[in-house]
Amino acid sequence: MRKRWMTWLGTALVVALLAVWGLGEAAYPSTNPPERYSGTILSEQSDRVLRQACFDCHSNESRHPWYRHLPGVGLLMGWHIREGRGELNFSHWDNLDAETQRKAVRRTLHEVVEGNMPTPDYRLIHPEARVAAEQLAQLERDAQARYGVQPGQRGGTNERGERGERGDNDRD
Repeated sequence: MRKRWMTWLGTALVVALLAVWGLGEAAYPSTNPPERYSGTILSEQSDRVLRQACFDCHSNESRHPWYRHLPGVGLLMGWHIREGRGELNFSHWDNLDAETQRKAVRRTLHEVVEGNMPTPDYRLIHPEARVAAEQLAQLERDAQARYGVQPGQRGGTNERGERGERGDNDRD
């Protein structure tokens, strides 16, 4: 009886593992859309930080690491990419009007300052995506110089003009 129960349990585990693996493969985008933005978002120096810390989820330039094939990982990564691109896709930066760009920069800085971006699970696997204090200071200086965004401003909208979910306001 015990042997039969263990066989059924093992079979169920293998089927569940394959299902999760398959969902991950289906959910993870295997290619990136062709649109790219080649202009400057903040400055040459700050844009390097954005590429290092943000572009994997917030652009059409996502990297495709080998571990995306691991069960569950592709599902999580695919979700992060869809959510990230939905909130802000830097590849479409030139399609945004100046006010939406300013709001996106303000909200992005707020998320980085609060430690919400890059997400903790992403930073765990990609320590190079951590934004150091001097990098954050550079981002803030360039955001103020280019968009008039003051350090510490809160709120904003996503690239579709929708208000944030956390009750952030849109007032300056």
